[in-house]
Order: sequence, then structure tokens, then C-alpha cells
Amino acid sequence: MTQHRSTPPTDARAPRGELVVSLAGELDLMTLPSLSELLASTTALERTDLVVDLAEVTFMDAASAGLLVRTGALLAERACGLVLRSAQPMVHRVLVLFGATEAQVGCSPAPKRPLVRAAGMA
Repeated sequence: MTQHRSTPPTDARAPRGELVVSLAGELDLMTLPSLSELLASTTALERTDLVVDLAEVTFMDAASAGLLVRTGALLAERACGLVLRSAQPMVHRVLVLFGATEAQVGCSPAPKRPLVRAAGMA
């Protein structure tokens, strides 16, 4: 069983003039306040594009996806961009369902793992 973390682990660095934030673990109602604070503080720093690396995110709920989409809209009002990169297929689907554009999440999610079915399952 995965434990909920009170704050999403992050790593912020700035290569090539963009701010990169790496998230990991589960993004859900337990981590939403910390994620909201992190995004508010990073978008308040300066007028720059924000890249959120989701490679290590194992779960994302609707509230977290909505927060990221709203952050993208806020950045667009400032003539900045939001890129959500390296999302796992399930996370990618949640983001698109809640309004992330293909330009933000990329044209395709990370490669899908083969589906393994138990014997007798259709």
C-alpha cells in the first residue's frame, strides 16, 4: 500500500530560462494544499515558463489536475506557458479529461505497458 505524503516531493531548477518543478508520488486531496502553495510560490517568482515534470507521479486526482490546468490558465494570462511533461498514461488521461491541452501535456503519453489479463478474463 502506498502511503500518502503530506507534501509532494519536489525539485525546482532552472535550465535554459524556464523553471522546472519535479513532482513525485500521489497527488490527491492530502497533497493538494502543498501542491497549491508550491505552484503559487513558483508562479509568483517571475514571468517565466513553468515545466512540471510528472515522471514520478503515480496517481493524480481530479482536484490536482484542475489545479494544474488553472495554473496553466494563469500563466497564459501573463504570456507564459505551462508544460506538463513525462506523465504516465493514467496521469496523462486525467490531465486531458480535466482540460489540459495537448500542447501542455505533449502529443502522446509515456509508452503504455502491455495489458496482462488473468486467464478467463475478457
